[in-house]
Amino acid sequence: MFAVPPTPAMIAFASSWLLAMGVLPWIRVVAHLCAFRFAQRCASGHSGPFRAISGHFGLFRAQKKDPIVDFRLTFGSCLRDQLHVLKGTIAHVAPRAHRATQGAMGSQQQTGLRWGILGAGKIASVFAADAKAAGIRFTAIGARDTGRARAFADRFEIGRAHGSYEALCADPGVDVVYIATPQAFHAEQALLAIAAGKHVLVEKAFTVDAASARRVFAAACEAGVFVLEAMWTRFTPTMIAVRERIARGDIGEVRAITTAHHQKLDLSRAGRHGDPALAGGALLDLGVYAFALALDLLGTPHSIAAAGRVDVAGVDLGAQVLLGYPDAGASLSFSMAHPGPNDASIMGDEGWIHLDAPYFAWTAFQRHDASRPARLVESWEPYAASGMNGTRGMQFQALELERSVAAGLQESPLMPHAHTLAVLEAMDAARAQLR
Repeated sequence: MFAVPPTPAMIAFASSWLLAMGVLPWIRVVAHLCAFRFAQRCASGHSGPFRAISGHFGLFRAQKKDPIVDFRLTFGSCLRDQLHVLKGTIAHVAPRAHRATQGAMGSQQQTGLRWGILGAGKIASVFAADAKAAGIRFTAIGARDTGRARAFADRFEIGRAHGSYEALCADPGVDVVYIATPQAFHAEQALLAIAAGKHVLVEKAFTVDAASARRVFAAACEAGVFVLEAMWTRFTPTMIAVRERIARGDIGEVRAITTAHHQKLDLSRAGRHGDPALAGGALLDLGVYAFALALDLLGTPHSIAAAGRVDVAGVDLGAQVLLGYPDAGASLSFSMAHPGPNDASIMGDEGWIHLDAPYFAWTAFQRHDASRPARLVESWEPYAASGMNGTRGMQFQALELERSVAAGLQESPLMPHAHTLAVLEAMDAARAQLR
C-alpha cells in the first residue's frame, strides 16, 4: 500500500494534521445523531438513559413538540458550529483543537477578548471580582449615569466608563458584553448588544419567558455572535465533578432530586425582588437554579405541578414545584420571604450525592453508597488545586464563553440554547399555576 513504509514521524505528522483539520470536533455531530435515536426511543415511551441523554441535548419535549423538528434545529446548530471550527488555515485551527481537548476547568490561556459590563450593581461586582481573578480582561463598564460607572471602573481598574448602555455596546474596544441588570431588561439589552456585533453573556434568568429568549437566540444566530446564559452553577468544578460521577454510574440511575433555596430578601418596592416592573419574584431569581439543575440531570419533565404564594402586586414570593418523569421526580422548594436551608440532594439506585449550602455555588459535596445505613464514600472539596481560593465561582462561565468563541461556536455545549429554552418553558408552566 505504501511505496515507502511509514515511519513513526510520518504517522505523528499525519495524526497532527488530522487533528488540526478539526476531525475531533465532528465527534459532536455523531453524538447528536446518536442522541436523535435516543430521542425517538423517548418519544415512544422509553426512559432510563434514553431520557437522560435526550434531555441533555434538548431534543425531546413533552409539551406537544415534534422531536424530529427539535433534532433538526439542534443538529443544524451543531453542524454550523463545526463548519465554523473548520474555517481558516491550519495554523489558526490547530490551537483551537488543542483547547477543545482540555478539561472543563481548562487553562487560563487568554483569548484576547475584551469585556464590557452592562450594569453596575451587586451581581456585576461579584462577577467582576471572580472573573478578574481568573484573568478575564475588562475594558469598559456601562451604567445609567457616568458617576456610577466611573466609581465601578475605579474599583475594578477598568479603563472606560460609559454613562449609558448604548454607549457601552457601541464601544469598539468591547468584544463581549456581560448583562447584569434585572431580568425585565435582559432581552432588550441583549438585542442591543447583538445589534452592535458583540458576544453576550446574560445573567440568569436569561429572560422573563421563553418567547423572549427565542427572539434573542434568533437575533444572535442571524448576527453570527455567541450568546450564553450566565447560569454559573452549570460551569463550576462542583457540577462538573457531580456530572462525571453520575455519568460513570457511581450512584446508579438518578431517581430523585430535592432542592431547597430560601432567603429572606427585601420585598419592598424600593428593591428589585418585590417590584413587578423589574420582573421581581422567587421563581426567576431563586427557582431558576432548581429548574436548571433538575433539567440538566433528568431532562424535560413530563409533568409540572406548582403551588405557592403570590402577593397583591402579583409577585411570587415562593413555591413548591414537583417535576414528574416516567421513573424519576424532582421536588423544588424556594422562597424569598423566609430563611431556610439552601442545599440539594441527588439520589440514585446505588447511592446519593448531597450538595452543601449554597448548592448552586462552587461548593462541597458528599457521596454516599446504598448500604444501610448509607456509608460516606467520598467528600469533595472546592478550590483544590485551582489557585482561585475565595472566589464564588462566577468566573467559570466567562472562561466557558472564551473557550467557545475561540473554537468558533455560537453556543456552549455545556449550556446550549435548547437548555435555556427548556428551563424557561418549564418555569412558564409553573408560573401559570401560581396565578
